[in-house]
Amino acid sequence: MIYDELIRGARVSLRSVTTRDCNQNYITWMNDYETNRFMETRWNPQTEDTILNYVISMRKSEDSYLFAIVVNESERHIGNIKIGPINKRYNHADISYFIGEKDCRGIGYAREAVELICDFGFKVLGLRRIQAGVIEGNEASMGVLKSSGFLLEGKSADKCIIDGKYVAQLIFGILNKEANK
Repeated sequence: MIYDELIRGARVSLRSVTTRDCNQNYITWMNDYETNRFMETRWNPQTEDTILNYVISMRKSEDSYLFAIVVNESERHIGNIKIGPINKRYNHADISYFIGEKDCRGIGYAREAVELICDFGFKVLGLRRIQAGVIEGNEASMGVLKSSGFLLEGKSADKCIIDGKYVAQLIFGILNKEANK
């Protein structure tokens, strides 16, 4: 789905990803081991066509939103965050995200993006719950979620493969405090 308004935070903003974003930077991110190590896209080489097709499918989606994470000061696109699929019956959704620009990691941009997408999910979409799956060993993502108020809710043993070894998938969740009053 497309959300036409800018979701503005203190240091980063979220805007809908467009086909103009399907450039060499995006291709490089999606093929970089450090960036995609914990992402399912790592299993297939990513090209301009695969990325363009993905962006087009997300823009047509009826249950997901794909946003570019953009640094306010420079308007630099540094990564993406997705909310969806959205379960409209039970009012919950998954989120996933990455920071592709290596010099923008570890300085709070992902945390701010997660907090912005949760605010969007709770206040605009009316969700009661948001969750994220994290592959065991992805300490950076676990830190982002914990610092954003997510709680570790569960663990599925031997669900994913990282560097040739089976590891667990951890499930983190956060509830809309306003919806649960």
